[in-house]
Order: sequence, then C-alpha cells, then structure tokens
Amino acid sequence: MKRLILLPIILIMCGSAVKAYSEVGICAGLNVSHDWGWNAPEYEPSLGYNLGIFAAIPLLPSNNFRLQAEARFTTKGINYTEDALERQNTYYYMEVPLLLKYSIGTGSLKLQPYAGISLAYLIAARQRVEADDPYTVNISKNMNKEDVALNLGVDVVIDPLVIGVRFNRGWVNIFKEDEFLGYKHHNQTLMLNLGLTL
Repeated sequence: MKRLILLPIILIMCGSAVKAYSEVGICAGLNVSHDWGWNAPEYEPSLGYNLGIFAAIPLLPSNNFRLQAEARFTTKGINYTEDALERQNTYYYMEVPLLLKYSIGTGSLKLQPYAGISLAYLIAARQRVEADDPYTVNISKNMNKEDVALNLGVDVVIDPLVIGVRFNRGWVNIFKEDEFLGYKHHNQTLMLNLGLTL
C-alpha cells in the first residue's frame, strides 16, 4: 500500500518537471464526513478539512482528457452518543487520489467532471468524549491503516482558480474488528474544494 501511495506523488513530481505540458497547483477544502455500512444507522456528520497538491497531465493531443494525481492530508470522522456521552471520532489520513478528468470548454473557463480512486493511509485517530471533564482517547490501534475509496466529482476552472465538489466513498472496513457499534464502518465524505493553479 505504501508503495502504491508513492505513485501519485511521483506523477506530481513529474508534472512539476514538465510544467509546460501540465497543470500543477495547491488545494484545500471542507470535508463533511460520516461512515456508512449495510443496514447502518445514521450518525451525525463530522466537519473536517483537507490540504494538498495536484498535477494534471493531458492524455490526448486534444487536451480534453487528463490524468490528475493528488496528495492530500485529510480529516474524516463521525459524531455519536453512547452511554449518554457525546463522542467525536476524528481520523487523520494521507490520501492520494488518481483521477481521470474530461475538460469541457475553452479559454479560462472550463467544466471538468471526473472519476477515480484514492488510496489512503491512516496517520492518527482520536475520540473526544464530552464528559463533565472532557478527554481524548487514541483509537488508532483499533483501526485498519489502509483505505481505498471511489471518487466522483466535478471542478469548475476559472483560471487560475479551481472550484469543485467531490463525493468520496471508502470500501474498506476502517476498524480491525468486523463490527463496531453493531455494523461494519466505511468512510464517506462530501468535499468542497478550492484550488489554485501555479
């Protein structure tokens, strides 16, 4: 998994080296995330953020199809109540999406729908418990380190700005145990992003 995560980073470095034929930039955004599972109850979503870099390389001479690699630090999680105490789970990931984009439009205004996958590696995971004396617990040892997700989204490019929305759904049970709170957990995140092409 760690070697696979290096692939988009290498592509970003290559994009930087051939700047004349690619787009390289920085990005940040707001995450609205919760988990999902088969027959799973709905828990309160958690707000988070993402920060990263990207490089897009044209695949065809027409320049309409492009491969975009990213490296993002991103936070996900859920909010729920157990034993009459409010709990907030926050997961910190290094995520590397690899996206196939199609560019519609010319000049400085473009619409770019896309789809792809992302590989994520868990850096840390914490649970904050809102008791009379609030405290935080490290729950990393209970979680799987790797996640794989499907990404669907669209970007609006107003050169040099990139404004986008993305749906990210994980397919790996994020906890080591088969069940936690009565069902399997998978990450699910709606991302509102803002990028700047350099």
